[in-house]
Amino acid sequence: MSESLARPVALPSAENTLFQADGVLVTTERLVAGGRAWPLGEVLRVEAIHRAPRVIPLLVLLGASMMLGLPAVMTVMASSEALGPEVYAAALGCLGVVAFGSIAGLLVAQDDYWLVLRTRRSELRVFHSRDRQHISRLAQGVSEAIQAARLRS
Repeated sequence: MSESLARPVALPSAENTLFQADGVLVTTERLVAGGRAWPLGEVLRVEAIHRAPRVIPLLVLLGASMMLGLPAVMTVMASSEALGPEVYAAALGCLGVVAFGSIAGLLVAQDDYWLVLRTRRSELRVFHSRDRQHISRLAQGVSEAIQAARLRS
């Protein structure tokens, strides 16, 4: 996923751009990302973090629909006090939607990667991508630019 700055950032005359990519700008004075700016002195560390998709709820839903829901509907359908066939068709249809929806959710689940800024006061997720290498390169470039700016100070 690639984003660029929505609008150019006006820089004071003494401020030079060290690094700019995908909506992240590092100058000799500050870091701009996610529509916010931080003085370089406040940024302690830049890192890439990984967040795995939450698949447990989908697995529980799939298991419950197949192991509990389907047998329950079939048992009630076979009983002597059965309702009309439309009710059971609707129940089986709902179970099918839940089961196949869970499977679809599992198939499209992807890892998330974030560019994270750590300051004295907080930890902020400032940029998101599904591409691990892209976020790693971005974090490394921003870190190097920040270190170079600190050496000049």
